[in-house]
Amino acid sequence: MKPWIMFTKHLEGWDLKQIIAALKSTGVEGADLCVRPGYPVAPENARTALPEAARRFADEGLCIPLITTPGDFTDPGIDYALPLFEACAEAGVKLVKLGYWYMEADGYWATVDRCRKQLEGFAALAERTGVKPVIHNHSGSTMGLNSAAVMHLVKGFNPALVGVFADVGH
Repeated sequence: MKPWIMFTKHLEGWDLKQIIAALKSTGVEGADLCVRPGYPVAPENARTALPEAARRFADEGLCIPLITTPGDFTDPGIDYALPLFEACAEAGVKLVKLGYWYMEADGYWATVDRCRKQLEGFAALAERTGVKPVIHNHSGSTMGLNSAAVMHLVKGFNPALVGVFADVGH
């Protein structure tokens, strides 16, 4: 059975001790941990901070099966992408929720093609590290705004290497 986890977005500015206490007070078993600026683990410090956070969570009987990255984390070539995926692998985090692609001026299918090219790079990171990137179907004008749109992005990818985070709230 999968653990019940809580998204930590609303705990911005809290330290790990406070986040752990909040999670334990709710009775969940772990976190969808925000790895963003303003949180104890950010892309820039994830190489060391994420494994340490995972250790501290485990010491308290909690887990981190999923992290949420900054909303603009859509390029596997960004300087922190590989170190972040490696930190996840070291920490036992199996899933990385990517940022959001948006429609570009040259139209839907051209944008889909660009997104899929970037997903190829994320799939390569998954092969290298064993950590799977997931696309968050999100409301608004994101490229994964509904089930049909997100399926255009992931069609044909090995589901062991690229996945979808189905968010029924969006």
